Amino acid sequence: TYVGGFGPHRGLDTAIKGMKFIKEKIPNAKLFLVGKGNRDVETKLKDIVRENNVENVVEFVGYQPFEEVSAIMSNSSLNIIPHHSNEHTNNTIPHKLFQIMMSKSLLLVSSCKPLKRIVDKYDAGLFFEAGNSNDFAKKVIEANKDYPILKYKIENAYQAVMEKGE
Repeated sequence: TYVGGFGPHRGLDTAIKGMKFIKEKIPNAKLFLVGKGNRDVETKLKDIVRENNVENVVEFVGYQPFEEVSAIMSNSSLNIIPHHSNEHTNNTIPHKLFQIMMSKSLLLVSSCKPLKRIVDKYDAGLFFEAGNSNDFAKKVIEANKDYPILKYKIENAYQAVMEKGE
């Protein structure tokens, strides 16, 4: 699940393209895109979905009230922040990172510097090479296969936010 705004730097194209590989290994996998973007961005993302033949595994959920976001994150087996690496994303930390860490669900982020730093520091999830849909798919497949083994990362993430404070 991705929750947030749909913009070109968000890396949603990477996640969508990765789904063509993921659906081969995890037939029941589904990518939920929760949020909105301007019409041009949403049209482009829907074009990428069609071009990659993943219409049956990518769902545009639309905007959801803030009060429901934590439940959506908690009910997802994997929450993603697939940001592309650029000057902006390498120097900001999205608040949804901490929301996901508090949601007690597994976290997958791109290799943007602040995201990777926090995930590494607290052993709080997985990361993939920003912009690399093959690596994204590989990490999602790994997370699915090794989920019981990776559950400790969920607790590490929760403890990092609730007790250590980033």
